[in-house]
Amino acid sequence: MKDQNKETKLHSGEIRKLQSSASTRGMTRRSAIGLLGSGGLALMTGVAAVAAGQVAQAGRGRNPQQITALVFDAYGTLFDVFLPVFNRAKEIYGPTYNDLLYETLIQVWRLKQLEYSWLRTLIREYRDFYSCTISSLDFALRSVGIDPDDDPAKRDALASRYLTLDAYPEALEVLTTLKSRGFKLAILSNGSRDMLQQVVVANNMQNVLDEWISVDEVGVFKPDPKVYPLAERELRVPRKQILFVSSNSFDVLGAKNYGLTTAWIRRGGTLPQVATPTPSAIAPSTLFGILRGRQEFQEETTLLPDYVVLPPSATPTEGLRGLLTLPPLEV
Repeated sequence: MKDQNKETKLHSGEIRKLQSSASTRGMTRRSAIGLLGSGGLALMTGVAAVAAGQVAQAGRGRNPQQITALVFDAYGTLFDVFLPVFNRAKEIYGPTYNDLLYETLIQVWRLKQLEYSWLRTLIREYRDFYSCTISSLDFALRSVGIDPDDDPAKRDALASRYLTLDAYPEALEVLTTLKSRGFKLAILSNGSRDMLQQVVVANNMQNVLDEWISVDEVGVFKPDPKVYPLAERELRVPRKQILFVSSNSFDVLGAKNYGLTTAWIRRGGTLPQVATPTPSAIAPSTLFGILRGRQEFQEETTLLPDYVVLPPSATPTEGLRGLLTLPPLEV
C-alpha cells in the first residue's frame, strides 16, 4: 500500500528537485540522466524526494532557495504553439488538405522557427523573432506543397496567429496565485517586444506580469548566454533568487549554464490524434517528439535542471500547477 501511495503522489503534478553531490552519491551521470529521460516515476532519488504539495527540502513551509521571482519562457511554456495554429491553418486553407498535412505543417514550422533563431545567432545576423516566424512558415508551407507566394495574405494571416496565441488552460490561474503569494513574475522570451505585448494582452496577463522581456535587448536568441542576465537586470533581482521556468529544454540548459535555478515543465502535446496512412508510418507529432521532445541535457552536457515539474497524468497540459508547491514568501 505504501508503494501505491507513493505512485499516486508522483502523478499529482508536483515540483521535484533533482539533487547532485551527496544525495546522488554512487549514482553515475548516465543513471541520473536515465531517470530524467524515463518520463515515469523515477525522476527523483535520494534524500531530496518530497511529498505532494511541498518543495524539496522546504521544511516548515519556508522557501529554502530564497526564490523571490519566477521568470517564464513564453512560447510552449505559457502559450500553446500547436493547437491554436493548427486550427487557424485549417480555417485559412480549408478542406483541400487533410489533418495529417496540417499537423506536419505545424510541427515543421516550429522546428524551423527555432532552427532559424539559432542560425541567425551563430552567424551574427539578428532579425527579430517575427521575421524567423515568417521565414520558417514559408519553409514549412513549401515542405507540404503549398506555395506561400500564391496567396501571401493567407500566409500572413496564419503567421499573425502567433500574436494572439492561446495560453495553456492553467497558465493565468497559476500566475495569479503566484503573484498573490508575493513573487515577482516576468517573461523572458525570444519574441519581439511587439509580439510579447500583443500575446500578453490577448491573454489578460498584463496585470499579473511585472515585465515581459525580449531578446531584442541584446540582439541574440536563446540559449545564448547574453540573454539570461536580462532577467536580473530588468527585475533588479539577483540570479540566486530567480527560478527560471521553461518547457524548452535548450532554454533550461541555457539558463542553468548562466547560473539560474531552473524548472523544466514536462508539457504534453495538444494537437489532436491524427491517423497515419499505414500502420508503420510515423505521425508528425511522434517525429517531433523524437527530434524536439527529449531534453538536450540528456546527452552531451552535465547541466541538469534543478526541478522537473510533472503534469498530472490525466491532464498533460496542466504542468504549470506544479509550481504552486512553492510556499508563499515570508514577510
